[in-house]
Amino acid sequence: MSKTHLEFGLEGDDLWICDRYSGNGTVARPLGGTARQCEAGRRYRVERGTRVDIGDQWFDVS
Repeated sequence: MSKTHLEFGLEGDDLWICDRYSGNGTVARPLGGTARQCEAGRRYRVERGTRVDIGDQWFDVS
């Protein structure tokens, strides 16, 4: 993971993530849903309970 791997922010009450053209990619894993490889440069809305994989690290949205 690099210091510029992932961008995130709020739009209204919604949290979004955006892969910043990282080498290892970003994967969003919604609770009870299907994992999605994030396309670099595109914003994805993430809901509470989603696990976000960034390289060999991860965080949960709560």
